[in-house]
Amino acid sequence: MRQFASLSIASLTLLVLSACGGSDGGAAGTVAPTGSVTFAPFGPGSVVEGGAAVVLLVELTEPLAQDVAFELIVGGTIEDGDVSVTPSQFTLTAGTLQAPLEIVANDDAVFEGDELLLLQLQQTAGPPLDLGTPTLELDVLDDELPPTLSFSTDASSVSEAEASHTVLVNLSGPAEDVVAFGLDLAGSATLGLDYSIDTSSLAFAPLELSLSLQISPVDDGVHEGAETIALTLETPAGAVLGDPATHMVTLFGTPLASGLAFTAARLDGSRPLLVTDSDGSAATDLTGFIGSSNDARDLLPSGNGAQIAIRGTVDGADGIFVVSNAGGTPVRVSPIPTGFHLFEGDFAWSFDDQYLAFRINLLGSIALYTVRADGEDLTELVVPVNGQIVPRFAWSPASNNIAWNQGFQQGPAIVSRSLWTARADGLETLQRSGPAGFVGVEDDFLWTPDGRRLYYRADNDSALRIDVFQVQLKGAGETLMTPFSAGNAFELLQRPDSNDLAFLGRYLDNQVQELFLIEANGVAPLKLSDPAVTDSVAAAVWAPDGSRIAFTGGAAGSSLYSLQSVLPDASDLQEVDAAAFGPAGFAWAPDSSALAYRVLNAVLRSGPDGSDPTSIAVGEFEEHLQWSPDSTRIAATETFDPPRLPRLVSMESATGGLTVVQQDIELEAFPGAPQWSPDSIFLAYVQDLGGVQELYVSSALTDDDGVVVSGPGLASNGFWDFLWLD
Repeated sequence: MRQFASLSIASLTLLVLSACGGSDGGAAGTVAPTGSVTFAPFGPGSVVEGGAAVVLLVELTEPLAQDVAFELIVGGTIEDGDVSVTPSQFTLTAGTLQAPLEIVANDDAVFEGDELLLLQLQQTAGPPLDLGTPTLELDVLDDELPPTLSFSTDASSVSEAEASHTVLVNLSGPAEDVVAFGLDLAGSATLGLDYSIDTSSLAFAPLELSLSLQISPVDDGVHEGAETIALTLETPAGAVLGDPATHMVTLFGTPLASGLAFTAARLDGSRPLLVTDSDGSAATDLTGFIGSSNDARDLLPSGNGAQIAIRGTVDGADGIFVVSNAGGTPVRVSPIPTGFHLFEGDFAWSFDDQYLAFRINLLGSIALYTVRADGEDLTELVVPVNGQIVPRFAWSPASNNIAWNQGFQQGPAIVSRSLWTARADGLETLQRSGPAGFVGVEDDFLWTPDGRRLYYRADNDSALRIDVFQVQLKGAGETLMTPFSAGNAFELLQRPDSNDLAFLGRYLDNQVQELFLIEANGVAPLKLSDPAVTDSVAAAVWAPDGSRIAFTGGAAGSSLYSLQSVLPDASDLQEVDAAAFGPAGFAWAPDSSALAYRVLNAVLRSGPDGSDPTSIAVGEFEEHLQWSPDSTRIAATETFDPPRLPRLVSMESATGGLTVVQQDIELEAFPGAPQWSPDSIFLAYVQDLGGVQELYVSSALTDDDGVVVSGPGLASNGFWDFLWLD
């Protein structure tokens, strides 16, 4: 509905001005006063951006014998394009009393606050009139809310060795004026000693949406453990505070230990955590364990390598412990066991290495805990009652949020499985799943790389289907991502550095398994495989940079598979080899520059799209091919013929040169896959000699026999776990 107001002329005064060339009313410069012309009051007094047009009537109280022309001069605090006034020029013809003016406040989607519109009436033709005070003021009301000021994430981490670290501050929408804000600095790190930060410009320029805060760590070369920098946004001008308003930066000191970490049994019964140099020499005990009541079994270094989490026993009590990379007394971070108390499955560091998560099995019910690395703030996220279990949990890759699925054990089945998320401190615990008719969340749920979404599969028993859903961390409800009429979604494959997802699936009326891609924006799944070429897809792996995905397919029972590579948009589908050996006998180079794969009695290398296939080794190789971190070499175990005995070899990817790393005289001599050192020079591996397993380190570049790392001074067959520290 339009709003109307009148602009009336109360009385007329006929002016004879030299600028108008005089009139019949008298000589130039004389005035015959008969009244004045003014704006009448305007009812609403305002116009709303993006709202209905406001119409004004310019009205004379009595007709004139001649045409009179006017122009509207627009002013005030508005800017060009904010308001449209039509017509800007108009004429009241002789005998006419009214002329309409339409005012529209344009919606520019920019917050600028309320503004003032000034309309001034100016006569341009006709007998001169005294306009009195020909000005009208209108408020232009902004329909945009003030933008929200927040950090892009709530946490991040940086090492002292890094030159600079960027923390992003965002505005939810553009503002016309400068948005300034304050910044409070807190935490255990000391400004000036541990870091510096540029706070010279804490303001967004007009229309700017993102601003970078630069933190410069101070590298003092001393391992101090983790320290924190708490950044808190304050007092924004022209915006409101949003969530998160605080960003926690974890500042890691210089780690001391590097090389190969492993646990091994001493003759006194203890099992310490040892670290050697990269070549396997000079083993150092990080735990100081003595006696059979102390052992370290499973190892997990923090992301920056400054700390190592251990599952083991200290003073006869099982638990999860944290020890510094520099060595020292392990800190218990888990509860002291009481009664039937077992540590279940894996344990994991949060993305910023501030928290650990782990599970405890108490008489068949499983509790999920989070705790700080110093043992403080132990939080029980899931209480172990009534047979409730937690099959799996996963930290967000971008914040201290954790997701898990929980259900109830009924015989061999897990029922009523649901997906949950919470912050590491237990706040904001929410059930994230529960679409109508879907009875269980599978264990292979995935975070997107930005930590803002989760993908998961859920069963619909009544419709005999398994679908993929997406849920927002900061939102409610699920989005169905696989609107098949009837079908099943199987393995989920997160695309690196992207929120897109690949998955294996098939229609219920067809046993052929195909490869699909889901885009994060919810577009219908895109089919990447071609059943006419691939038959049924057996395995698929993304290139590390997410540029392509490789997969194998073949008929059931066959040992030869078609290996193919395709772009994420389903274009450039290429068959790399029609007779690859084994469903998972291929591997991407870490830099995504090449594929290595097995065929019968050979290993080949090709480009990402299958171009330039080259044989780099001939032999009967095991399925798993291990690329070196620098993408120059491939390690594998082969059966050497004659005399058909196993040996560990290292192959040059470019030239095919082969180095025998270790050769043995017994079958099954190399259980498990070898592990490359971070510098791509050494290989760590397990060797089995007559049922006695030992840990070795060998050069991957020479034929040296290597070093028995777990042997000297240690019990035979006594090592448990090993990994490289970077």
